[in-house]
Amino acid sequence: MVLAGKYGYRIGDRKGVALPGETLVCPVGVSHSQWNAGDNILRVFYEHRPALTSAEIFFETQFGLSRDGKLSEKGDINLLQGAVLLQEVGDFIRPSSPPIAVQNTLFPVLAAIGRIRGYRARYQKYALPTE
Repeated sequence: MVLAGKYGYRIGDRKGVALPGETLVCPVGVSHSQWNAGDNILRVFYEHRPALTSAEIFFETQFGLSRDGKLSEKGDINLLQGAVLLQEVGDFIRPSSPPIAVQNTLFPVLAAIGRIRGYRARYQKYALPTE
């Protein structure tokens, strides 16, 4: 649900801009992307069902890397970091390309290289404090 700003989206073949008060639903397995389509802050209420630990890990790491300036200008995670992360969160999210067969062959090799280079799927500094 959009709370403030302009939410640009692509869900499958649909593309548009949602405004405050609008709710969008992306079915499981449908390729999608989103972006801030305005000049102001974008605020959304985002819910995933069912709740998955892998979703928590993905967003925790994605937003932590973003805050630390470790994403590309387009907001992408670098290849080795992404390969390591996908080994942990592949039940929740997968890139739309390359094809899954290529991902299943190539990404474990890239993830091994990434782990050697110090990349992790989860970083304590990005984790929420436990009670």
